[in-house]
Amino acid sequence: MSQDEREKLIKLLDHWIEHNVEHADGYSKWAAKAKEFGKNKVHDEIIMAIQHIKNANVSLGNALDEMKK
Repeated sequence: MSQDEREKLIKLLDHWIEHNVEHADGYSKWAAKAKEFGKNKVHDEIIMAIQHIKNANVSLGNALDEMKK
């Protein structure tokens, strides 16, 4: 892996993490709206998706840490 590719991957990992956080925030708002509409199952599924995103960010964060070594 060239130094340019290494730096690009570090930037991409950082971007992906930030992007996921932004999406999760939006999903959370819509989960609350679904609950307001009485769609508890929809709310629960969106909340589960948010948890998956958080888990993915842990893995992406671990990968980022490794790249920075």
